Amino acid sequence: MKMHLISGACGFVGRNMVKRLYRNTEDALFIIDDLSIGTHPSTWMEYSQSKMIGDLEVIGEDERIFFWKGDFRELLFNLRMNPRYIQDTYGLDFEKFTDVFHFAAIVGGRLKIEGDPMAVALDLSIDAEFFYWACQHKPARVLYPSSSAAYPMWPGVFLSWPERVPTLPGRPSN
Repeated sequence: MKMHLISGACGFVGRNMVKRLYRNTEDALFIIDDLSIGTHPSTWMEYSQSKMIGDLEVIGEDERIFFWKGDFRELLFNLRMNPRYIQDTYGLDFEKFTDVFHFAAIVGGRLKIEGDPMAVALDLSIDAEFFYWACQHKPARVLYPSSSAAYPMWPGVFLSWPERVPTLPGRPSN
């Protein structure tokens, strides 16, 4: 059985990826979100049954979606300590994740980045933990769109259009 891992699965981009994978494949989906921004799958998926295996919610009649509510870094820690943590804890039968879609982030846009440096550090720590795990466990493919904290703005530095080359005030753009 193919099993895909989707972090940040209940935010806007994550839930649309989950719905697309669910609709267009027969694969199982292990989805993770702490629901700090996203909403529970019951608000955006149509299903009539779910069951719990400990703290893991198994969603749908075909039992192909496995929802773990929590901090992605905690799950990654558990996987570093025991690479078969999910299989051993929940009795799921898969060798390793086939595709991994990493959307987990602390969202808040420019105001969050400029006004809360600790949130930026936490956001970057999610990515650092993820890449450390991915390098060790080597999933077949990884999709990592970007971090919202990767593009700081410095006072007085602007991006010119259309070249998007940084320019300083008082200097002509390239």
